[in-house]
Amino acid sequence: MRNEKEQMRVNVGKLLNNIHRYNSENLATLGRYVEMQVKENAYLEANFIVLKLY
Repeated sequence: MRNEKEQMRVNVGKLLNNIHRYNSENLATLGRYVEMQVKENAYLEANFIVLKLY
């Protein structure tokens, strides 16, 4: 489980740091990451990206 979370964090980090950050095709991935953050009571910039995409 830890590896899965770390891999998701790395993937989302890469996604947020490139030109495709507001590509609506990434919404499912970003949404899953936001859900993971909610479960862990955490926070990241992905939340803002998801809000903008909606």
